[in-house]
Amino acid sequence: MLNVSLGAVVVAGLANLILRVVWYSRILGGRWVKRDSRSGISKIYLPDLIIESFMVYALAYLMALTGSYSFLTLSELALLTGLGFFLAVFLDCAFTEGKTWQWVSIVFSHRLISLFVAGGIIIALT
Repeated sequence: MLNVSLGAVVVAGLANLILRVVWYSRILGGRWVKRDSRSGISKIYLPDLIIESFMVYALAYLMALTGSYSFLTLSELALLTGLGFFLAVFLDCAFTEGKTWQWVSIVFSHRLISLFVAGGIIIALT
């Protein structure tokens, strides 16, 4: 079993949740946020935190598996993961579900940045 720092995963998951909120509500002016503010904070952010934590744990596991604990190897791993998995899925959404190229660029940019943020936190705390 590989040693994955759960503390680093939790911190990176929370940081990515904050990045997600800032990315979609502040940087993009809120036009991409379609949340019902009456549904309560736990219903809004708890699913997002779980999603971010899964992604961060997978990244931390890949980092432990490959021994990628430097920023250079993190860059390679984040780019490979981002292009190979996220971009492939988002392009599939564009072609099969009619998502716009603007949507693809926005969500892919967010995901790529979140990989670098999570990886940097994992390196710093491991």
